[in-house]
Formats: sequence, structure tokens, C-alpha cells
Amino acid sequence: MTEKGKKNSLIRLAVKARGSEVQKTMAKYTKRRDKRGYEWKSAYREKEALMLERGYPEVSPHDFYRELFPAAVSSKSRRTEKVIL
Repeated sequence: MTEKGKKNSLIRLAVKARGSEVQKTMAKYTKRRDKRGYEWKSAYREKEALMLERGYPEVSPHDFYRELFPAAVSSKSRRTEKVIL
């Protein structure tokens, strides 16, 4: 095991030793590559339920990005005009 791997595993053990459920969960998923497909889906469903419970509406990606970047999601004809000119 490399030094970095040893350090990461020691950090996980230290965090797990504290006993809090949140800290255990954080230690379990400290790295993205540690999650499996079903864990990602489960985490997404939990997050989605929490967001809906708190009153955040579900928005389509197109509407979301249109509000953030109004010029970027404009009509195609306008973009092609600029490219042609």
C-alpha cells in the first residue's frame, strides 16, 4: 500500500472512531471511486427526496441553464449567423 493509501485509510478510521452516523457516511464515501452504482442511485434518491421535502421544485436541465446563461441557450439560427459572418 502506498503512503497516500495508508494516510487515507487512517483518516477513515479516525473519522469512523468518532461514532456519528454522518461522519461514518462521510468516511465511507470520501472518494468518488469508492461508490458503486447502486450507492450512487441511493444517494441521488435521498437527495431528491430531501430537496422535494424542503420545497425546491424539480426543473428541467434546459430551463435551469437558460436562467444561468441566457445567451448560451439561445436559438440555433442566431448562432449560425455569427459563425457565417
